[in-house]
Amino acid sequence: MAINVEDKLKKLEEIDRTLEEIKGEVTGSDKPLFIELIGTPKSGKTTLKNAIQNAFDKKGIPVITRRETAEYNPIPKSSEHYNFWMILELMKNISEDFANAKGKVVIYDRGLIDRIPWMKSDISQGKMSQEDYGRIIEMYQSNYLKGYKPITQVFFTSPQLSILRKGSEGRFVNNRTLTTYNSILNQELDTVRNMSSRTNITVTDQYQGRIKDFLIDQMAEISRDLKGEIDKKVRVKTADIDEPNL
Repeated sequence: MAINVEDKLKKLEEIDRTLEEIKGEVTGSDKPLFIELIGTPKSGKTTLKNAIQNAFDKKGIPVITRRETAEYNPIPKSSEHYNFWMILELMKNISEDFANAKGKVVIYDRGLIDRIPWMKSDISQGKMSQEDYGRIIEMYQSNYLKGYKPITQVFFTSPQLSILRKGSEGRFVNNRTLTTYNSILNQELDTVRNMSSRTNITVTDQYQGRIKDFLIDQMAEISRDLKGEIDKKVRVKTADIDEPNL
């Protein structure tokens, strides 16, 4: 169901007000704030990432966007090394973000959390062992990565709609692969939640032909979550300052 005009205006006002409120807090933060967009191919992640960047740029909120690593992975997708390269590249990117992105919002179009269903798919195809998967998850849980707790937006899109949006079936955007991916991602939602600071799940089929409604709803959710994360960090910092020395 489309957002009516009155509700749309209220949400746009809320987004504008919330972004204005968090602008100074983001700039003054001592660490980057992460957002990760994950889910079914052709579900609107890249379009949303670009919309967030444009909105933040207009508000003067410092933002960095990380494009999907699949766009420049030099290894063939059929290789057993494909996922491992992606994971190492993402870890490198996150390390750079912590070192260079003080006081910024960093948006990942498919980040480390998104690799989980793809790794599970590799296990089912015999391209990754359960033991190697466990070792990678241990790396995810290491002190090195403990600061990566993104606001995670999870998108599910039906295989039929994903194929329609792409224009035709391909090697990976096809009914079998997308059905498997959606099933694995659904099974791993608890893992996604545990690795995230906040998790929002959207079935995007309801927005077909209504891209503006999709962007408004997602922007409202993300801006609220960013404010919530900033407020939480402020409360923790205040509690540390107020705690008496023993």
